[in-house]
Parts: sequence; C-alpha cells; structure tokens
Amino acid sequence: VLDLGITVSYKEQNVYTNSTQLVSNYLLEKTDGMIFDPNFRREIVDVMGVGHLMDRELCTLSGGEMQKISIIASLGKPADLYLIDEPSCYLDIESVLTIARMLKRFAINNHKYMFVVEHDFNLGLYLADNVLLFNSGFVSQPLPSGQGFNMFLRDIDVTMRRDHDTLRPRINKPGSQNDISQKLTGNLTHDHKDIPHTSFTVSDISW
Repeated sequence: VLDLGITVSYKEQNVYTNSTQLVSNYLLEKTDGMIFDPNFRREIVDVMGVGHLMDRELCTLSGGEMQKISIIASLGKPADLYLIDEPSCYLDIESVLTIARMLKRFAINNHKYMFVVEHDFNLGLYLADNVLLFNSGFVSQPLPSGQGFNMFLRDIDVTMRRDHDTLRPRINKPGSQNDISQKLTGNLTHDHKDIPHTSFTVSDISW
C-alpha cells in the first residue's frame, strides 16, 4: 500500500524462478483463489492458453510460459493500480498481441489504472492510448499515443511500416517511397487503423 492509500499489484520484469511449486498452487496462492472465478478464468486464464501448465513445476517453465503465469498472478490480485513491467519479454508476436488485447480489456472492464513499461514498439502502439516520453532527464505530459509516437520517431528521424507477414514494425529505408510519403502525411508510425482505440488510463512507455 502506498502513502496515497492505493493498493498496487506489480508484475516484475524478471520472471525466472527456481521454485518447484506447481503452477496451480502458485496461482491459487498469488490470486487468493481468483483463478477459480469463472469470469477471471474465461477472460484471463483461458485467453492466455496456460491450462496445460497447471501441473508443471514453475522451474520447468520456459521464459514465455513463466511470463504468462506472472501476468495472470498480477492481474489476479485485487488492486487499484497495476504496474506491468515488460509483458512482451520472451513472447512471440502472436502472444504479444493476445496479451495486449487482454490487458487493455482487463483495465477497461474493471475500471482499473494500469501503467505498462514496455520497450516493444509494436506492443506500445497496440496497447497505449496515452504515452509519456522520457528524453534527457525530462518527462513529457501524457500525450495521445499517435502524437507521442510520432514525436518520438521525429526526434530520431525514423519512419516505420508494418510487415505484412509478421505484423511487426519495420524501419523504412531513409529516402524510400514509404519514408517520404509518411513524412509528408505526418504519420511516422506504421498504419495501425486495425487496432481498436478505446478510452484507457495513461500507459507509461519507457524507451
């Protein structure tokens, strides 16, 4: 509990553990039984696709599997504020997008504040409605995601497009047709009109 009287649930960056505890027992303990709640199972556990891991020991999980379990444990704790540190670490692009949708839906449906620290540009674009830009010791005011990401890319003189096969962002070659056309339109990020935009709390994207 912080001095302000709000409760916080924190998903650490480092998710590795040597514990031999079973996944099911770990989640039962960390979420105080929330994993048995039908809505939580449907909206979080089932979406993460970790049902087959419940009888495994934590120390036998891969980095990606442990990442998913850690996120579930964090979201299963009743809190006013959720701090999620690098949720995309160790995950493939499909899992990253699944988690982005799930985190956003969780915050909106439960009317919770969520701060996400993330270095994956793709997840940042997908998840954030607002961003904070850190530059040489200064922090910007909360900015709409499109404006914030464009400012960031403008500062480093880069434009980006989305790869049609992997959906990952790709940096355009300086002076290429894509680079020139995007600079002319002022949209320096790849096209993400397929990403649903919703009213969301400020997401802290650290670079």
